[in-house]
Amino acid sequence: MKKIKKELLLAYHLILLLHLAALHIVALLVPGLAHEIMGLVLIALIIGHVILCYKGYASMFKALSQKPTARQILKVITLISVAILLILQIISAILISEHIFNNAMTPATHLMHAWSARINAILIIIFIALSLKELAEFFSNKTLNDENDNNKE
Repeated sequence: MKKIKKELLLAYHLILLLHLAALHIVALLVPGLAHEIMGLVLIALIIGHVILCYKGYASMFKALSQKPTARQILKVITLISVAILLILQIISAILISEHIFNNAMTPATHLMHAWSARINAILIIIFIALSLKELAEFFSNKTLNDENDNNKE
């Protein structure tokens, strides 16, 4: 069960990242309703991500009460920054929505939305880089498990 959950979580992360990349491309090429719908889908994916990863988040914050490493502290700071910027993105998206919420776009909210999205993309890349050790352990354990399964046959 744990192996399946890890693989499901990895697949979910890949879908989330691909959707995020597609959302940025759509924003550049086809702004408007398609971008707003994809934004709503992204919000749903983020809520699902939080639900799937709540134990991981809890363990990250719990590690701060013990002797945290610099990497652990940076991961938590990055995670909190991503959360704050996501809230700004959602609020500004609602304020500048022309199709779904039918609001008037102001230059300031449009800039806030665009720059919070760009900064968040950078922070997500930093968070992934800080998580490379865990990713390497996941893939090495998966490879070892697959080899053990093949040897049993």
